[in-house]
Amino acid sequence: MVKTSWLDNTVLSIAPIPLDDLKEYFANKELKFLINYENSTLKGDKFLTYLSNLDVPCDVIFSDKDKDSIFELVKEYMNTRMLVKLPTLEVITLQILLASKGIDNGLYYDNKLFSIAELKAFAEQNKDLVNKWLVALASGSLFNLHCINDDKIKNSLNDFEKIEDDQFCGINYANLYKYEELYEVFPLISLEDRKFLVKQFTEPMFKGESLYNYWFVPGNVVALITESVSVGLWDNDKYLKAKEESVKNVSTV
Repeated sequence: MVKTSWLDNTVLSIAPIPLDDLKEYFANKELKFLINYENSTLKGDKFLTYLSNLDVPCDVIFSDKDKDSIFELVKEYMNTRMLVKLPTLEVITLQILLASKGIDNGLYYDNKLFSIAELKAFAEQNKDLVNKWLVALASGSLFNLHCINDDKIKNSLNDFEKIEDDQFCGINYANLYKYEELYEVFPLISLEDRKFLVKQFTEPMFKGESLYNYWFVPGNVVALITESVSVGLWDNDKYLKAKEESVKNVSTV
């Protein structure tokens, strides 16, 4: 086990995680793993499936030597049905989504692995996948209305196309709602393109949890405003606090 000096309780490791490291984790649940992807024997979908099933707090680190392999993992991450929380992959995916709409956002382009041109190229080469993620994410605004206890509002959702496919765009899009910068793309997705995703909105698809637990999170200004308005109260201090929390909580490591 190698504990980093720059972050307490963080273990540098590989996938699969050595048994001794796992034993240490089960004895101390404060530990978190930082997985070196280049040195791991598991790659791609097997890497994501392993970490999803293991379900320990972790993140992934990359070498910039082989950007193609990183993009291959990102594509697997966007397609997989295995929910996995890896903040670095979340941020790279967010960068791709923003870049696909021509947004070069400051915070998430600091210390980046990819240039805006590389991110745009990936988005262009995987246009259908990226567009489905954008539609699914922006359709969260319909889920937002679906959660309001008002029959007139719920009935207004009948005007939107219903999608019954539980594999519309993978599952990890739900991890991005905590990033405030995501909402810059919402106005760029037309209402006509948004869908009522039946399975995602109504079933506990997210490792036994509802989408509600991923939508109503600090950083989601759409959910926060709707919640406040629905009870007749807008608390600007609460908004600023949630904004601050969103920055602190984007990483599990």
